[in-house]
Amino acid sequence: ADVTVKLGLVKLLSKRFDICEEAEKANAEIQCPVEQGYHKVVQTVELPKEIPRAKFQVDVLAYSVDDEDLLCAKIKVDFMKRPF
Repeated sequence: ADVTVKLGLVKLLSKRFDICEEAEKANAEIQCPVEQGYHKVVQTVELPKEIPRAKFQVDVLAYSVDDEDLLCAKIKVDFMKRPF
């Protein structure tokens, strides 16, 4: 998966992740290989407290081992108000 994090027009992070590797490291409920079909995945991660109060855009493009489209997600994350 190619992940890009932006703050406005400024690109803060651009990184490629191996989804299967990350799922294994996080001990996720779904592991590779994943059967085709609908899957609901809930994963909790701890974020660093140093994240600035801002609104971020996270773009995720994921591909299968055969380089076929797997996932496209555009996520808006608002850290302006902290619940902690």
